[in-house]
Amino acid sequence: METIQAMINQLRTDIITTYGYTIFEVTPFLHPDRLQLRGTVLLESQKRQLFQALESKITLPVEDQLRVAANPADRTEIGWGFSTVPALPVFRYFPPSRSKRDLNTQIVYPTDPIRILAEAEGWLLVQLLDRTLGWIKSTPVNRVLGDDFHPVWEAVIRAKPDRLVPVKRDQICKLKQAASQFLGVKYLWGGASFAGIDCSGFVQRAFREAWEIILPKNSWDQRRCGVSVPLEHAQAGDLLFLMGEYHHVALFFSEDEVMHASLNRKNVVTEPLETVLKSYQFEALRRIIKVTP
Repeated sequence: METIQAMINQLRTDIITTYGYTIFEVTPFLHPDRLQLRGTVLLESQKRQLFQALESKITLPVEDQLRVAANPADRTEIGWGFSTVPALPVFRYFPPSRSKRDLNTQIVYPTDPIRILAEAEGWLLVQLLDRTLGWIKSTPVNRVLGDDFHPVWEAVIRAKPDRLVPVKRDQICKLKQAASQFLGVKYLWGGASFAGIDCSGFVQRAFREAWEIILPKNSWDQRRCGVSVPLEHAQAGDLLFLMGEYHHVALFFSEDEVMHASLNRKNVVTEPLETVLKSYQFEALRRIIKVTP
């Protein structure tokens, strides 16, 4: 039992060393026929890490009684809140650094309920409506007591793997209108606002502004949404995933018109597909919507 507890403590220490903070409160209970784990971890991936580590230490089956804070259905939040300032920065690590790569996203919709998962030294560990996790200052947040915003979270339209979101044919034009608002906006790593935006933030904002469809913020997570389509069958509204210096995503409208927040060009631009493919290596095309009458 001491060996198991020591392993759990070491894993928690390793995670904190990497991220600065985590929710990883795990208590083992040894029964004659099983090992029971109770408590809460932050991420599903951390729970997988724990179970993989246990496989090499014990032969008993493991009874999983762990809650995952990043899973809203487990209801581990300590409260809810709303941003009171525009483009509130959300940082990746704790404590947040001044590195430009530490900016994870920005909160740009003041009516979106924020799940508060933990609090430390004037900072809040939160989860946003698009499921992004990160750290925000506690002072610009209007905290709400006693209200349950889970119904709001459950009611939104989310892009999901292997599914297409229906969009009426006469609404298709809205995506280009929404995306065009950002043309010329400067590139900002982690940005999601008109003050600065990155490639995945641009795609995310375009879909939400056009159709209230919520995509993840990270381009790698966006790549899991929808269905795969060959490049030669690309249609307006498809997501074009590319590789340059970093992973990149763009909005395809036609062979003459691809919109993206370009790190190289330092702003949101429109370019022909041929030009884009000279600067980036093509990786995948994903379709998010299904056009309906």
